[in-house]
Amino acid sequence: MRNWQWWKLYTRVKPLLTQAKAEDEMRKMAEEYEKTKEELEKTLKRMKEVEEQNVMLQRAKDDMSAQLSAGDATTADLEEKIELLINQKGELDEEVKDLESRLSDLESGNEVSIVIAVVIIIIIVMGAKNRESSLGEFDAGSENGKRVCKR
Repeated sequence: MRNWQWWKLYTRVKPLLTQAKAEDEMRKMAEEYEKTKEELEKTLKRMKEVEEQNVMLQRAKDDMSAQLSAGDATTADLEEKIELLINQKGELDEEVKDLESRLSDLESGNEVSIVIAVVIIIIIVMGAKNRESSLGEFDAGSENGKRVCKR
């Protein structure tokens, strides 16, 4: 078989065929390498974008957390102020009731005072009329500018 012509041709061509296959495999591997390299670049680019978004979201989360804790502090302050205002309102309501009570007492006292004042005025007026009637008439034409009482 070694002496046959076709065998000799086959043994000479076979290494060339394997070399062509190796070249095809190398070309395929180079193409796969380029595809893999492009995918890696896309993946790295996407990873960088995702990391940037993650940083932005983390900052937003921190800001919201700070606002929330500030809101909690503000809420606590407001609740404290509300409680203080409620206590003050209660105290003021009690003071208003006390003042209303004193006012009603004063009003009833004023009525008595007014009645007493009217009685005093009546007594004064009556007393003045009584004095005039008890003094009699004055003589306007008396001598030496003296008034004379006629009874």
